Amino acid sequence: MPDPKTEPRTRPPAELFDVLWHLHQEAMRAGSYDAAYHLLAAALHCAERAESLALIGGVESIAAIHQEELDAVEPPEPHSTASAKARGTSPLFTSLRTAARAMAARIRADRVVDDHRARQSAGDTPAPPANPAQDEAPSA
Repeated sequence: MPDPKTEPRTRPPAELFDVLWHLHQEAMRAGSYDAAYHLLAAALHCAERAESLALIGGVESIAAIHQEELDAVEPPEPHSTASAKARGTSPLFTSLRTAARAMAARIRADRVVDDHRARQSAGDTPAPPANPAQDEAPSA
């Protein structure tokens, strides 16, 4: 087991995000698109652990930009939308953008549920009916 006295400190997810973000930018500049994708995907997971909608939104935006950049390259890059469609797959950065959107939606939904539960336990909000269909008036 590692000795905490000799091991470097553990970085929080948002700090790891920054490191991975910068490495992903370097990889993109170097044309290492596979590495850039994986670094950006790792950064996305750090943003998720940090529950940061802002960081997740940043990944979503930059993934869209990268896909547009790759799609503009002639001849088509292997990671371009055209190349992916020819293989019957989805483009990597587009898939990452979709994953970021899904993560953000889940975090927003979790926050709504947590807020509702907190207000409910504080007595501010009545509990929803056990079966909403029972509370509806019968249709005529």
